[in-house]
Amino acid sequence: PAIYQSAEIFSYLSFFEGFGIPIIEALHSGIPVLAATGSCLEEAGGGGAVYVSPDDINQMVVAMQQLLEDKPLRQQMVEVGQKHVQKFAGINIAKKMNELYLSLMPNGK
Repeated sequence: PAIYQSAEIFSYLSFFEGFGIPIIEALHSGIPVLAATGSCLEEAGGGGAVYVSPDDINQMVVAMQQLLEDKPLRQQMVEVGQKHVQKFAGINIAKKMNELYLSLMPNGK
């Protein structure tokens, strides 16, 4: 967390990832994220991230500059990101799993 929290933004411009846990960690640490489109990263980052094509260097530069220069945007992204990562909290995942299991039972019990 200390490394994330010492950053202004977190950039994760991978072409492919299994899920993008570092994005969740950055958002949980209150850091806005710049991530790549076309993978699972949009699910991990939700509205707490800005997304660019991993093939478009110019788009990356523009997005990084915008995030570094626009403090109100970063603050808004932090607020949205903090809300978004709550869906990955252990208690919320356990609740959803329990609901799923109950829905698969014949009487829902």
